[in-house]
Amino acid sequence: MGKEGEEGLNIQIDVDGVLADFVKGFYDTARYYIPDLPMVTTYDQQDWHNWVGIPENIQNIVWKEIKESKVWWYKLDPLPTLKERNTLSQLDYTDGLNMYFVTSRPGDYAKFLTERWIRTYIPIEHPTVIVAKHKAAISKVLYIDYSIEDNGQNAESIGLTMKHREHSYLIDRPYNTRLPWQVTRVKTIGEFLEKIPR
Repeated sequence: MGKEGEEGLNIQIDVDGVLADFVKGFYDTARYYIPDLPMVTTYDQQDWHNWVGIPENIQNIVWKEIKESKVWWYKLDPLPTLKERNTLSQLDYTDGLNMYFVTSRPGDYAKFLTERWIRTYIPIEHPTVIVAKHKAAISKVLYIDYSIEDNGQNAESIGLTMKHREHSYLIDRPYNTRLPWQVTRVKTIGEFLEKIPR
């Protein structure tokens, strides 16, 4: 697997919505300006980037804070269970397996904070973090064998770059269930990890 003629298995893992609770972090930050906002997490969010109860001017302020902060990305809560995080950590020690954490996070500190977050919560000592808007292009260059995303469009486009399209997985979230994406669905990252051959 991996690049033709080479051994190894290449895994691409999205961060926000798969590993980290971006939605909760966004609402928590907005609550500073709108104290009576409800608690909303990734498991509650019904529409992709539709911030119910947060007017556009406050959304813009929150995004500005996110992009400029030296700590924001590090403060997000993990989504996987402790068992799932331990499985990810153990997977990193598998011979011939390359794990890439690919995210489109904005901000000058996004890569550094993502690496620090993964070291803390997974934990993986030297995570390979790639910040990129076009995840399918990364998948194609890295000859990805297995991928997991929470964004249906990303998962579908990544699948088109893979030798086995069915190895592009979409983790179930309320905001990605309305369209019949041409991908394989899983309920948890633990279910995805069970698909990866050891």
